[in-house]
Amino acid sequence: MQLRAGEDGAERASLSLAVRRGGRPLIAYRDIRTTASVLLNCRSKECAQADRIPLTGPSEEQLTPPPALALDAAGHARLAVWDMRTRRLLLVTCLESTCSSSAVGEFEHNPDATELTVDARGRPVIAWVDIESEFRKREIWFYTTVVLNR
Repeated sequence: MQLRAGEDGAERASLSLAVRRGGRPLIAYRDIRTTASVLLNCRSKECAQADRIPLTGPSEEQLTPPPALALDAAGHARLAVWDMRTRRLLLVTCLESTCSSSAVGEFEHNPDATELTVDARGRPVIAWVDIESEFRKREIWFYTTVVLNR
């Protein structure tokens, strides 16, 4: 789901949702005030309480893409998250409230749409867009990667 507050995209709120086998939701979002990416690990089906897990720190870049979220066969959260300070795409794996990350890509211009799924062999597959926008010129590059050893 994506909500836009302004046509220029400067104030957009986005989230990704996954529900584990037991019914507890995981919610990944980009904080529109700080641009940090965050994972909420709900403690119950109703999500009345949740652990807030920072995935990236804040950055000066206001158009940070939201994280993409999927569950693997074991029910672990897999996320594709942009770290705007290092200009890298991170694969984050979380077991409850403990997460680890590794860089799996980088960008040159302005990353945008990012999707993540887990293939039949349990490997994360990530697709993303990098956009260069100048006056009257717009170029879009599409990338995809299968993370073989994660």
